[in-house]
Formats: sequence, C-alpha cells, structure tokens
Amino acid sequence: MDTFRGRNFGREEVVNKKTGKKLLLSIAGILAFAVFTCAAILAAVAEDPVRLIVNGKTVQPDVSPQIMEGRVMVPVRWIAEALGAEVKWDKENRAVVVNAKTPGGRYENPYYYPRLPREITSPEMLLQAYFASLAYANNLSPEQADAAGGTLGMGQEPYRAAYGYWSEDWRAEHSFEEFLDSWSGTAHVELLKLYEAGMQDDHARFFVETKHLESAADKRRLGAYYYAGFFSVALTGEGWRITEGNLEPQNLAWALGGHQPWLGNPVDVAIVQGLGRTIDDGSSLHPRLEWHADDHVTVVFPDGAGNGTAVEAVRLTEGTWQVIAVEESIP
Repeated sequence: MDTFRGRNFGREEVVNKKTGKKLLLSIAGILAFAVFTCAAILAAVAEDPVRLIVNGKTVQPDVSPQIMEGRVMVPVRWIAEALGAEVKWDKENRAVVVNAKTPGGRYENPYYYPRLPREITSPEMLLQAYFASLAYANNLSPEQADAAGGTLGMGQEPYRAAYGYWSEDWRAEHSFEEFLDSWSGTAHVELLKLYEAGMQDDHARFFVETKHLESAADKRRLGAYYYAGFFSVALTGEGWRITEGNLEPQNLAWALGGHQPWLGNPVDVAIVQGLGRTIDDGSSLHPRLEWHADDHVTVVFPDGAGNGTAVEAVRLTEGTWQVIAVEESIP
C-alpha cells in the first residue's frame, strides 16, 4: 500500500463560454507551476534526502521521506512494520489501519518482536537472525533476575527460535534442554562482529564476536562478558542452518597484564597463527599489510615467485588479534 496516494480530480465541463478559455489557461498555468515546483522539490530531495532511522537502524522505504510545509512526511507502513505492527488499507472506509502486536504466549517467528526474517536467503542472514533471537532471551534464575532489577527480555521462549536455526543433525545430538542449559545465567547476547572465514568441509565458515550480559557467579549482579568463535553454516533440506559453532570467553585482563605482547601485533599473530612460524622469522618474510578497517586486516607474505600467502586477522575487544582465514598461493 502506498501511503502517499494522490487524489484523482475529474475534468469538469466549463459551461460559461466567455470565461472558459481563461479558466483553461489558468488551469494550464497552475499545472505548469505545480510541475515546476514538484521538480524543484524532487531535485532538492535527491540532493539532500531525509534518512529514516527506526530503533537505530536505517530503513530504506520505497517512497523517500519528504519535507512539506515545515513537516517531515514519512511512509507509515515502513515505520509501523519496523516496530512490529501490521498495516492494512481499508478501501471501503479509505483508512489506514495499524494494529500493534505485543508479545504474548509463545514466541513466534516473525510476527512478535523482535521481527525475525520469514525466509533465510544467505548464511549471513541466518547468523544475524540467530543472534537477534538470543538478544531478547534470558535464562536467569529468580534471584538473578531480582539482582538485575526485574524481568529482562522475553524470558526463555526466544531460545526455541534460536535452537531451530541449528541443523537437524545437530539437534538430533543436542536436545533443547541441553541448549537451554548452556545459556544458564545469561540475560542478553549482542552480535558485535561477523566476518567470512573461508570454507571448511564445503560449509561456509564465519568468525563472530559477541557481548553477553551474564550473572557474575555468586555475586548478585550482572556483568558484561565478551566471547569470540567460529560458526559453520550449510544449505540443508530445511534451508540455511548452523552445523557447528563455538564461543570462547575473551580475557579482558590481557591489556593490563602485559603477557604475550606479540598478540597485540597483527603481523606477529599472522606469522605464528597463520603461517605456523616463529616471530624471529618475520624480518625475512617481508609482510605487506592491507587494512580493511581498524579491526580487520590482511597480512600478505610474498614468496618471491609472484605468489604469496594472505592471512586475514581481526582484533578482538580484549585487544589481541585473531587469525580467521588463510589463503595460499595468491597472485
């Protein structure tokens, strides 16, 4: 439904022959002015478009927001659906009907908040949906929830959606109860990084970094903890599914402890973890750095014959670098 509907004006017969010509000319002038004005507005909008951001995420509607007479006009469907509501057009009553949907009973995908995709079309989308479901789940005891100041998220029900993103073979070996127990004491999971990490056994492999809100052991409070690991995704009879994955806790004390300082150097990490060589060999390898972002780099080691080895590494929140992929014999 297009919420920027235009009104349809029917042509009316001009019965006054003396004024008819002047009226037609006036209408032609008004239309010309309107076309010129609309063209100017569209040009201005194209040069400096108004962005639509809902819950911190940029939304790209099919009709761009516009500024009209000092007011910002936005398409209601895109905002409402981004907030989890349902939008319908009542043709008989010429009315836009918005029905907000609130969580209640069983967590269903994708109608209740958070809105998860109806169809997973890529391995990246699968992992994003998996961690999105974990973002609003919590497996806290009543005592832990009280320490957090009350109920967090949507309880344990979102774990069922997350569990369903694993492959059928994996679910056959791990019951839902085991999966649920693995998140004991966790109130929130946030996906921080998602990078492709090559292929493994014909499965797409990804490196992820996450931030968790967890109960601090026997202390009656919650703390933020960081994890990192690899996940493998394959196209199965059920669609894209996670076949393997593991998260390991990071050591935030590394930056203060001063131990193994070479872990803070991407070249040294690429040499040791990527090539399996010693740091002393670094001077003879002539590495070349290709920065993709502050936390993502490729270290290229030429072999002298026009080829080389590329080691891709990512910097973790704790400050160390982690090799996520190695590609040999690159030109």
